[in-house]
Amino acid sequence: MYKQYKLEFGLGLGGAIAGILAFIYTLIFTLVFLFGFSVGPLLIIIGLGFMLAAFIIAFVGAAKLNQNQRSGGVFLLVSAGLTIASVIMSFDTAWFGLLIFPLTLVAGLLALLKTPPRRKDNNPTYVNTLDNLE
Repeated sequence: MYKQYKLEFGLGLGGAIAGILAFIYTLIFTLVFLFGFSVGPLLIIIGLGFMLAAFIIAFVGAAKLNQNQRSGGVFLLVSAGLTIASVIMSFDTAWFGLLIFPLTLVAGLLALLKTPPRRKDNNPTYVNTLDNLE
């Protein structure tokens, strides 16, 4: 089967895997240094929730692109939005999300902007040009 969204799938999967690493890093960093930041702990925990949701949605989007479904691009764009929201909410700990944001954003945009390949018609249409000659 022809995979139409190879590049987008690779970028989305890379963003999702990097999202897992960023989530684990942020979780450990938050648990060790939770109260030493200028940002309130509640914002850091909300940012962690956004990052968790972002990489799960990125995996769903990459899986949909692997099945040649264009809607995977929407999931990747939502994942990019959640990633940047998590970085904004808790920049002290979630700055690693800045590496994930471009991957999922580019993958989502490429998937949505790609035009599907046209099928070639095996039955050519012939035009009779001799109809109007009298």
